[in-house]
Amino acid sequence: MLAKDLEMKDGIGWCIISDEQKGLVDAVKTYLPQAEHRLCARHVYANLHKKYKGIQFRKGFWAIAKSTTLVDFEKNMQLMKELDPGAWDFLV
Repeated sequence: MLAKDLEMKDGIGWCIISDEQKGLVDAVKTYLPQAEHRLCARHVYANLHKKYKGIQFRKGFWAIAKSTTLVDFEKNMQLMKELDPGAWDFLV
């Protein structure tokens, strides 16, 4: 209904940010197949935090999330991989 009300057509030019609710992921794929669909960083961190606790994971995650260039993103991801390959794998 939102897509119709906002005349989003197939979603081209739109970015949808949501949590990991399966129904939302499926709905975006179905009704807005051309939209960018990203997950909310806070929700991703909450899931990461269930297994990987500690300030180093928190700081590392938010450094990744706040990266504004590909170079910074890759550097921060490499630091996470060095910290714990499992945490890196989760984020990939």
